[in-house]
Amino acid sequence: MNIRSCTKDLGLWNEVNMKELRDEISRKHEDLRLATSMIQTSSWCHMQKIERELNVLLGQEEVYWRQRSHELWLKNGDKNNKYFHSRASAHRSRIVIKYLFDSNGIWEEKDVDVSENHTVFNDMFCYSVSSSADVKRVFNCVQLRVSPGKSAFLDANFSPDEINKAVLDMYPTKALGIVRDKPQDRSGSCNYSDGHWIYDPNFTFHQRYDSTCKEIFKGWNCLLNNKSNAQNIPNWRWKPNDCQLQPLDPLMFLHAYRDTSIGFVGDSLNRNMFVSLFCTLKRVSGEVKKWRPVGADRGFTFLQYNLTIAYHRTNLLARYGRWSANANGGELEDLGYKEGYRVDVDVPEGTWAKAPSFHDILIFNTGHWWRAPSKFHPIKSPMLFFEKDQPVIPPVPPDVGLNEVLKHMIHFVDKTARPGVIKIFRTQSPRHFEGGDWDQGGYCQRQQPLSQEQVEELFSLKNDGINVEERLVNENLYKVLKGSDFSILDISHMSEFRADAHPSTTGGKKHDDCMHWCLPGLTDSWNDLFIIHLNNLKVKN
Repeated sequence: MNIRSCTKDLGLWNEVNMKELRDEISRKHEDLRLATSMIQTSSWCHMQKIERELNVLLGQEEVYWRQRSHELWLKNGDKNNKYFHSRASAHRSRIVIKYLFDSNGIWEEKDVDVSENHTVFNDMFCYSVSSSADVKRVFNCVQLRVSPGKSAFLDANFSPDEINKAVLDMYPTKALGIVRDKPQDRSGSCNYSDGHWIYDPNFTFHQRYDSTCKEIFKGWNCLLNNKSNAQNIPNWRWKPNDCQLQPLDPLMFLHAYRDTSIGFVGDSLNRNMFVSLFCTLKRVSGEVKKWRPVGADRGFTFLQYNLTIAYHRTNLLARYGRWSANANGGELEDLGYKEGYRVDVDVPEGTWAKAPSFHDILIFNTGHWWRAPSKFHPIKSPMLFFEKDQPVIPPVPPDVGLNEVLKHMIHFVDKTARPGVIKIFRTQSPRHFEGGDWDQGGYCQRQQPLSQEQVEELFSLKNDGINVEERLVNENLYKVLKGSDFSILDISHMSEFRADAHPSTTGGKKHDDCMHWCLPGLTDSWNDLFIIHLNNLKVKN
């Protein structure tokens, strides 16, 4: 009685309520399509509201399908059970086997032959004590339908990747709670920056995108530009000494960071990293809306997951611009300064000033422009630092100015960020100029990573070489960020080895590009490390 009542109620709910729910979901999908097609900064909140309402409806629909499966079982499965039970009970006393097909498909009518076939089927379906001998005897009577190789494949244990994919397919919104990294990865005890590069031809399997990704800046597309070693660059795998660095799983990432906004704030090296992540995610999720949060240079929302990633371009983090001496004089004019660049250490550049209040995850970088004599020449066009709208007197050198900018920007982010924002600072990306700087005929034409000895020769502070900026900037970063709630993503040491991974002569410049990275390439490994870093932060919190 209860079963019939439940079946009736569920069926009625399916016919009436579910139809209304489906109609409402269709309307919300159409509202979302219209909102995203006309997206403006002012309408972002409206689009977010529609997406939240749609997610609630989809959650209700998911509950429906679980109930629906119960209803179908009560309606059909239970009915079948009762039917077969009643039929078997009614005919048990008068069932007589007169004919049977043998293994060759021939009707057997003789009692002996029928009895023999009956024994085979009786053993197959009715034995009460299982043994390997019984199973083998039964399967020996079954004609082989698969090759030995395929049979071995089917008999093999499921791999972790297959299990993970199956769990995701069954219940994607909950499956991530089951899939975990190794314990050492979760604890954060592994030093991922301490390791070495291994050439692995099979590692191309993990390459998540190719040269067809349209967001790749032309000068970084080394495959398309026919760089001689472009095919080999993605085959180098970073191996930490005490653990494994797993390649980023884009589908897992999209599920784990659903309803999240990630902002990359910094110079073109952060764009290098941003593009790598975008191309990786785009390959598994094609429903992407291109739009820009306030001030962003570029941004994309993966509509199916409501995941937004954006790049905010800023060279110094602080606001800066041309400065010329005032005819009426001033403190800087009295010191003989006629022109230069004004850098307001306590004012963020407008391109990212709104980012802390918008994004859930922020990853910053700065450094390359602080040692760029072609723009900030110490004599012809020096950096002139201002604080509270007044010049810093006496004037300070760029490394001191960098420290002041970092202190003020940390304070600004802490003051303006939404609650719970994850704040990360990426360490400096190394350059690999040899034989001179970029404007002195410098080049980077190596075909494989450097050795440890070559790394020290190129980057040691004692040598004070062309590429020493990386370690100098990192000294500033570690000193100023100590004690803050910014975490540090260390990509420097692993990158120091990769003199082979720059665009070099194929970068489309008049000189070798020994600063940016080929895509696909090294910044894919940065993102592998970035995701593990994020997961470790979530565990600690």
